[in-house]
Amino acid sequence: MVFRSISLAILTLVILAPRIAFSQSCELVQNQNFNAYSGDWQNYSKSMMEKDFGPSTGLVKCLEGGDKANENNCTSKKTTKVGEGVLRAFFPKGQILGWASGFTWINPIKPSKATIMEYRVKFEKGFEWTKGGKLPGLCGGGQCVAGCTDHQNQQKNFSTRLMWHQDGTMIAYPYWPENTSRCGGNWYWMDPQKPANKLELKSDVWYTIRQELELGQANQKNSKMRIYVDDNLVLERNNIKLITEADATIRFAYWTNYVGGSSVSSFAPKKDQYIFFDDFKVWVDCPSKKMVSLPIRRQAGAGSTHGPDFHYSLRDGKLSIPAQSEWVSMTVFTAQGKILGSYSAGNTEVGLHLVSNKLYFIHRRHANGFETTEKLIGI
Repeated sequence: MVFRSISLAILTLVILAPRIAFSQSCELVQNQNFNAYSGDWQNYSKSMMEKDFGPSTGLVKCLEGGDKANENNCTSKKTTKVGEGVLRAFFPKGQILGWASGFTWINPIKPSKATIMEYRVKFEKGFEWTKGGKLPGLCGGGQCVAGCTDHQNQQKNFSTRLMWHQDGTMIAYPYWPENTSRCGGNWYWMDPQKPANKLELKSDVWYTIRQELELGQANQKNSKMRIYVDDNLVLERNNIKLITEADATIRFAYWTNYVGGSSVSSFAPKKDQYIFFDDFKVWVDCPSKKMVSLPIRRQAGAGSTHGPDFHYSLRDGKLSIPAQSEWVSMTVFTAQGKILGSYSAGNTEVGLHLVSNKLYFIHRRHANGFETTEKLIGI
């Protein structure tokens, strides 16, 4: 994440409890970059998908050789295609839902209490956002609950698909036991540079989207979801009642992408258009790295500027915060307000370093080359 240069005298960091490692092992169970399809565009078939991703369950929509309904546009020659090393989803003019746009398939994955899904996505130049559409996510319990279900399937099942909305705003669109809506939730992603604003994606730009889902205890509000865009934390929920049975697990990769909503006038595009995908990955029983969440509060002080809070998710590695002031002070607190430590640095960059669940201040200044001093504060 690139931070803007800021001039400030006091920087206060509130450190939430460090994330519990999912497992000592880390298993990558899906990994498809489509590099085998580097040539011209060709229809992507159900048999190709199952070769690339493993067996599927449920309906396969808008892939050649998949399930058909009403012989509509997605079974035509403009169905989902693969070529030039990427997957291309087709959205025909005037069409909505999964039988007529995008693609849908579901792969069973190794049951896990904590799973990560990641993929790259690009909306074609000039993409017409309309009222919105679905993007892939995870699901578990016994099935992938979806489709504005009137709650008949949400007590033992859950899903965590994503959506784009008008103007490229983004949401998590979960179905979960405490959902009060017939359809999915609307958990907006926030701009990491302007956290008071909803994040808006742009067309003709590749983004890497990662969802991290960790199940808590049954009937408790302690399941967790985090969404990242290009490694920037844009959504974090740590108090979700996601499961009602102790043995519930995350069991499916829900690779789905279509326009809708149910209203043609609100959701259907007025032109044919495409979304491109690449680098589909799923890990089970393991985070990519240990993580501590850092809501960062910039406070006013002598010679400083005051700005809104912003968030950064520090993983095993270093967070460097550039500073232009002659003197910068940093104080780190726990979520309960306990001071972990303070550190001051003159004419320098300051930051944090998290490694093996140990947290250090960083003091980096130019003196016969860059000199870095680290001070252990622990968490």
